[in-house]
Amino acid sequence: MGEFTPKKIGQNRIDITFGNMPIEGSPFFTEVYDPSQVHIGPLPKDILIGIENTLEINIDNAGNVPLVVSIISPSGINVPIKIDDILTIKKIVRFTPTEIGIHYLNAKFGSDIVSGTPIQMMVNNTRIVTAYGDGIHYALHEKETTFMIDTKDMQGDLQVHIEGSNSVIKTTIDRITNNLLKVTYIPVEVGFINISIKWNDKDIMNSPFKANVTNPGILIYLE
Repeated sequence: MGEFTPKKIGQNRIDITFGNMPIEGSPFFTEVYDPSQVHIGPLPKDILIGIENTLEINIDNAGNVPLVVSIISPSGINVPIKIDDILTIKKIVRFTPTEIGIHYLNAKFGSDIVSGTPIQMMVNNTRIVTAYGDGIHYALHEKETTFMIDTKDMQGDLQVHIEGSNSVIKTTIDRITNNLLKVTYIPVEVGFINISIKWNDKDIMNSPFKANVTNPGILIYLE
């Protein structure tokens, strides 16, 4: 039995001779690959039931062996997938889930399981409106503060209400893109303020938020 340690990815040639003559079948060729060079992602920000979703798998510098991908639904069924070869090194996986819940993405490259798999993916039945940015957590007294709201390109009624213990704070909402809105406000008192964000009369995730308004020039003494 012979052994060797390949030094490069790709097709390697193996010559075997006996008495300075090649044996039958020589030279042999073997494909050398490195599954650690397979990179999955980014995953879709929101994976929705009944809608085609895509994710990318990059196999640059990984070698030229079969890539096998499967997605398992919560009920254990294989979700039909389609893999597009954009380039030799890049694969686009397309799938349309039909169940709500956690799905598992499995991937094998050659005979090896890709590191990090299976990957859990949550499939939802609706898009979720979210808010993010510094302005929903903290602000400076009498300074303009902003945060963003992502409506996921949905149609609906957005309501933003901000108030402190002694004030109702005026807000300005500007549309940045079809799904992205910027909320601007100027807090007029120091302390905690409540930020209520509703979509179609229902609180979005984590609403109401509580932001801490501070003023480095003001000291508050608590008795």
